[in-house]
Amino acid sequence: MRAKTVLYVGLILTMGASMARAEVLAASSKSLFSRAAPAQGGSGLDPSDGPTKEGRLARVTAYWPGEDYFTNRRLSATGVRLRDGFCAVDSSIIPYGSVVKIPGLGDYLAMDTGTAVISRKAARLSGHNPMERSALVIDLYFASRRAGEYFEKFGPKFAMVAWGSGASAGNRE
Repeated sequence: MRAKTVLYVGLILTMGASMARAEVLAASSKSLFSRAAPAQGGSGLDPSDGPTKEGRLARVTAYWPGEDYFTNRRLSATGVRLRDGFCAVDSSIIPYGSVVKIPGLGDYLAMDTGTAVISRKAARLSGHNPMERSALVIDLYFASRRAGEYFEKFGPKFAMVAWGSGASAGNRE
């Protein structure tokens, strides 16, 4: 019993040190470490989308430059140059220009899309139950591969997301 306890404590200390090191490496990615209060008010939902005050369940993934022709050139589906704080969405559900609020992560501007986002491939493959398998997919853009991979490893896999019009975003940097 004692050996297991020591090993467990050592594992926590090792994980804590590696997470702190990764945080320093990815600290330039403002969107990764920004904190937001849970979304209030309108969530962009139809009554048929699921009755939750917080929003709608989404599989949260990451992408970065170099994954394909468009991201390598930092081109979004809307023609705007990709940057930290942007995300890819299914535009038939979340309109381009909407502010997507992800509690604990921050606000992202919906400016891109992709076939895997529309088909919800990540949710279908990684969901453990019917609700997760039918979740939306929100793909967060990271300007560096290192920050994106860090998010994929330590970030939330599923989150309740809400969205509103881009006009409610206020002054974005």
